[in-house]
Amino acid sequence: TTTPISSLPHQWQDYLSRAPAKDEMRSPDGGIRPAWSQLIATMGELSDERLAQLDATANRLFRDNGATFHMHSDADHGARPWELDPIPLMIEAAEWSTIEAGIRQRVRLLQRILADLLGPQTLIASGWLPQELVLRHPGFLRPCTHMPEASHHLPLYGGDLARGPDGRMWLINDRVSTPPGLGYVLENRTILAELFPAGIRELQVNRLSEPFRALREGLTAMAPKDHPSPRVVFLTPGPYSPAYFEHAYLAAYLGYTLVQGDDLLVRDGRVWLKSLGGLQAVSVIMRRVNDAFCDPLELRNDSQLGVSGLLEVLRRGNVALANPIGSHVLENPGLFPFLNRIANEWLGEELILPHAASWWCGHSKERNHVLSHLDSLMIKTIDRSLIRVGNRWVQPTAAPEAELRSAIKQQPWRFVGQERISFSTAPVLCGSRLEPREMTLRAFLIDNGNGYQALPGGLARCAGSGQRDLPSTTFDGVCKDTWVLAERQARFESLWQERHEMVRQKAFTGLYTSSGAENLFWTGRYAERASSLVRTLRVVLRQEEKSATPAHATMIDCDLGLWRGLMRQSGESGTKPTSFTLLRSLATSPDQTGGVYAAITAFSRAAFSVRENWSNDTWRIITRIRDCSVAAAKNDELKDLRGQLDHLDELLMLLQAFSGQCADSMTRTEGWHILEIGRQLERGQMMLELLRTAFAPESGEGGVDRLDALLEVHGSLISYRRAYRSTPDMPTVMDLLLAQDSNPRSLRSLLVQVHDRLEGLATSTQRPSRLASNIGECVKALDSFDDTDWNELREDVAQARVLLYLEQIQSTLLETGEGLSHDYFNHANTRSRAISPFRIPSPHLEEL
Repeated sequence: TTTPISSLPHQWQDYLSRAPAKDEMRSPDGGIRPAWSQLIATMGELSDERLAQLDATANRLFRDNGATFHMHSDADHGARPWELDPIPLMIEAAEWSTIEAGIRQRVRLLQRILADLLGPQTLIASGWLPQELVLRHPGFLRPCTHMPEASHHLPLYGGDLARGPDGRMWLINDRVSTPPGLGYVLENRTILAELFPAGIRELQVNRLSEPFRALREGLTAMAPKDHPSPRVVFLTPGPYSPAYFEHAYLAAYLGYTLVQGDDLLVRDGRVWLKSLGGLQAVSVIMRRVNDAFCDPLELRNDSQLGVSGLLEVLRRGNVALANPIGSHVLENPGLFPFLNRIANEWLGEELILPHAASWWCGHSKERNHVLSHLDSLMIKTIDRSLIRVGNRWVQPTAAPEAELRSAIKQQPWRFVGQERISFSTAPVLCGSRLEPREMTLRAFLIDNGNGYQALPGGLARCAGSGQRDLPSTTFDGVCKDTWVLAERQARFESLWQERHEMVRQKAFTGLYTSSGAENLFWTGRYAERASSLVRTLRVVLRQEEKSATPAHATMIDCDLGLWRGLMRQSGESGTKPTSFTLLRSLATSPDQTGGVYAAITAFSRAAFSVRENWSNDTWRIITRIRDCSVAAAKNDELKDLRGQLDHLDELLMLLQAFSGQCADSMTRTEGWHILEIGRQLERGQMMLELLRTAFAPESGEGGVDRLDALLEVHGSLISYRRAYRSTPDMPTVMDLLLAQDSNPRSLRSLLVQVHDRLEGLATSTQRPSRLASNIGECVKALDSFDDTDWNELREDVAQARVLLYLEQIQSTLLETGEGLSHDYFNHANTRSRAISPFRIPSPHLEEL
């Protein structure tokens, strides 16, 4: 029975007074659908303040979880937060049964069509499908024809639904190749479960864990029969894919390793994962890379996202792919006019889910109908591509009628006319008020290895605030969680809680891919590079602040050795102190390739590429570091010394917070070892650049001011004063900065940490620890210096010896970084390169 509108709380009555007749809440008899009545009864009276609070809480949870998507049109590929409406979409069990039956039938039909189009092509030969409609579609890939029969299987399907004029759900799009949205469905439910935990229990909302478990079982069942312990990987285009968050989230939930094309290679007829532990055989690939980009050897040769030779491995049956390459041809809307006949002939059934009347323009009769009704039809291209109008590309529906008519006449096979569907509306929270917005629902079907089951719910999309029409892209507008009511309450389960899977992941040697480890390595390096530059810049600016030199002067007043060190650290060539403008540019300018802004940008990109490794707190710090740098670059008020110093202070505090958070929250796995190695190697390089330059003969006498500055740059000024309680002199300063193991920022402490991390990495990956041995020699050399050696630093010969010694340590650190890349990241099929042995510089002048 339906509930009369007059019995609803006032905010729902107010909503329905403004909602159109075709609203998801309304039943055909004018009342309220039972599922919505149950939701309203469970939620009770919601004040404007409560509605606003729900919206703010949902947005905060998404922001804290890092749920974002990327639009390629955004400047600098900026991430936008995912928008979730806290009011779910309600569907009764009876209607959902019809939807499930319809998409099951749809997949059975599409799977047979795909096997035919990539095989005997009887549909084309018999005239049931026009040749041009199929063969000229960009998704028809000739190298994918005549693959093994198993490669035509569709383990995952997505279908876009909308309520048609008859009140039933109609199918408007097939999402077959790489159906997106599963990860966002899971995240939406996670957020709604926190907002309405009692509501989900009381309404007996269908749980989502079982279909995801079925997906995992189905993918494992796809593995070739001769793979006794199949390994499944999740192939993503990378961090600038619009749905990269979803890829990382879904891979983690399913327990799969997230990989990019560079992480996989084909060797000996198999696909292998390049991991820190070496090459690992791959059995199944769950992909999110578009079909044509999957194999640059046989498909698009300009692709950097795929795996060269993948199609040949598929032909041999040595790997399984979900979903198959070549299935994008099924997303052709030009197939719609022909599907009813094929379903009748092949399945002996009428289509359960109707679709809009469609006319393919490749036939003259249908083309004339479309051209005569351009103003009342929805015009699409068969591959959903844009058309050129003048010097710009637009959707066909946005093109002027004359240009659209001309385009259809020139390439009629490319266009389809469809009956316009007026979408139903659903309540969306806009501020503190419910507003009717057009909506569609993406439903998913999953194969568990023994048959298909539908995900109870799906990804509902609505037009957002300020939007009149439904957005054209999946990752825009506002989304809803979809609640399908069950006949009885389901037991709560979550794949996150399956302990045996967590144990299995911990035992998996190749948990870190080579590219993921490399990004962690460079995250550490760029964070430390930015930190070192900030520290040196601060000291130089403070020296300038103490002087009376005006900011517009062509020469600034700072120590020559310190200035030369800063120039070496930033890659500049200046040997004499120039204007304050250069210092400001090094601190905030995006155009300074060796400056702080460039280091922060590189750090942010590397960190985003391994987003799944950071806790929510760590991710917030990373975001604040990036925001702080971007804001400073746009702030014209940071032109004076004090403004620059305040900015550098804040930035250094955030960078230190990142370092501390990593040390406090990251598990001591291979990834942590790699991050720390990168950080310490970069700190050593930057430290040695500064020390070598500061004590070079051409830098002149620096005196106490230079020694004070060096101690401050390396965070050791207070330590020095507590230990020596005297004016700094060269022997004691060099002893503290180079040799004292009690100083955590000394060169010796740094080398010991690099050595220990290299040893830990070698043990974890069961590799020889050859990289650690030469670092150990550097430590031994440092320990060989005694008090006499440091006291002799007042003499030119001893200083020259130390400079040569520092130069060789710096060379060793550089070679260590190269060796790490060679052994763990590149997997070059060559013998390991040798690292030159470390030699202690002789104290004799004739050998210098």
